[in-house]
Amino acid sequence: MNRSISPLRRLRYLSILACLAGCFSTTTPGLAGSDGHLQGVPGTDSGTQSSAADGGTPAPLQPNVDAGPVAKTPSTGKSTSDKIDLLFIVDNSNSMREEQAALRKEFPRLMTTLTTGLRDGKPYAAPVKDLHVGVVSVNMGLIGVQGIPGCSGQSGDGPNGFGDDGLLQHKPTQDPGVMGCKSSYPQYLSFIDGQNDPAQVAQDFACIATLGTGGCGFEQQLESGLKALWPSVDVDPTTGKVSQPNRITFLSDTANPEETFGHGDKENKGFLRSDSLLAVVLVTDEEDCSSKTTVHFTPQQFLQPSDPLYNQDLNLRCFYNPQNLYAVQRYVAGLKALRSSDELVVFSSIVGVPGDLIDSSVDFGNDTQRNAYYDKLMADARMQQRPDPTRIAGDGNLIPSCVTATSTAYAPRRIVDVTRGFGKNGRV
Repeated sequence: MNRSISPLRRLRYLSILACLAGCFSTTTPGLAGSDGHLQGVPGTDSGTQSSAADGGTPAPLQPNVDAGPVAKTPSTGKSTSDKIDLLFIVDNSNSMREEQAALRKEFPRLMTTLTTGLRDGKPYAAPVKDLHVGVVSVNMGLIGVQGIPGCSGQSGDGPNGFGDDGLLQHKPTQDPGVMGCKSSYPQYLSFIDGQNDPAQVAQDFACIATLGTGGCGFEQQLESGLKALWPSVDVDPTTGKVSQPNRITFLSDTANPEETFGHGDKENKGFLRSDSLLAVVLVTDEEDCSSKTTVHFTPQQFLQPSDPLYNQDLNLRCFYNPQNLYAVQRYVAGLKALRSSDELVVFSSIVGVPGDLIDSSVDFGNDTQRNAYYDKLMADARMQQRPDPTRIAGDGNLIPSCVTATSTAYAPRRIVDVTRGFGKNGRV
C-alpha cells in the first residue's frame, strides 16, 4: 500500500542523517586540510576552442542555463514511507583522507538506525525497508584546461577533462585500510528488508565511498550531485511531452555534445525512483566551485599580463570570479524538481562550519528560528571568505573557517545557502 511520507517521519530521517554529521565531527575534529596550490603546466585540450585574441584562454563553451523556477517532473506524488534513495556526494580532493575514513567508520551506525528504526537502542523512526545508496565524487574536471593535476584529461580522469562527471562511483577502493572488499560492485547499493544484511551494505559502502584523494582540487560538489540525478530527457509534466530544450543542461565542449545532459536516466538509471524519498548528503572541507565556464582556471602561462586573471592565484580563481559560477538557486530548484513535492527531498551538508555555531536546539520547522539560526551562522566572522594575507604570491588561499591541531576547512557559504534553500528539509 502506497502512503505519503509523513512530515514527522521525513524529518526523523533527516535527523538520522544529521546524526551522521555529528558523529563525523566527533570522530575527526574539524575537517581536513588545504589542497595546497595547484600548479598548471603547459598544454591544451584539442576538444576546446581557443582564441589568439585572448592569449590562448579557452573560448566560452557550450551555453548552459541557470535553473530558475522549475516545474515538477512527472511522478506519482506518493511514496512508500519506508523507501529512500540516498546519494552521497564525497569530496575526493587531496585533503579528504581523514574525512573519508570517518565517514566509513560511522556509516554502520547510520545503517543500523535506518534499517531498525532504533537510535542508541531506543525506538526513533519507522525502519527503512527499501534503500538505494549511491556515491559520486566532486571531481567534474576542468573542461578545456590542461595540466592541472587531477583536473585535466590525464590518467584516472574522464575523457578531455570531464573528471568523474557525476557518474555513480562503484569501483572497490585500493585503500589498504579498507578490508574485505569484493572485486566489483553494482552501480549503486541496495538494501531490501529480509533480503540483505545491513552490516554487509555498510561494508560495501566503505569499499565504494573511499574514493581516495586524487580528484580535482577545484571541487564542484553541487554540480556533480545535480548531474548525477538530472535526466537527459526532460518531460514536461503539464503536457507529458519531452521538453525542448532541457530545463537544465551542463558544461560541455564541441567534441562531447552528449555531456550537455544529465545522467539520471542513462548511466545512473535505476538509482532514483519516482516514489521514494530523495536524501542527499554532501561531505567536503571546501567551498563549492560549480562553474558554467572554465575560463577562470586558465593557468597563468596561457594568459596575457593584461588579463585580469593573470595576477590571481589559481586557488583563489573561484573567489575572485563568482560571475563564472552557477547561481545556487540552480541546485535548490533542480533537486526539488526531481520530486512531485518539495517534501520528498532532504539535503544534509557535512562541511567546514565552526562546530560551536551548530545549535541542535533550533526548531527547523519554525521559520523564525531557522532563519535566525542561518543569519547568525552566515554573519560569523569565521564564515566570511577573505584571502589569507600571510600566504605568499602564487600560493594564495582563503582564511580557514575551522582550524584544529589536525585539520583545516574553509567557509562553505554557497553550500550553506543551498542547504538553507531546503527550509526545514535541510541541515548543516
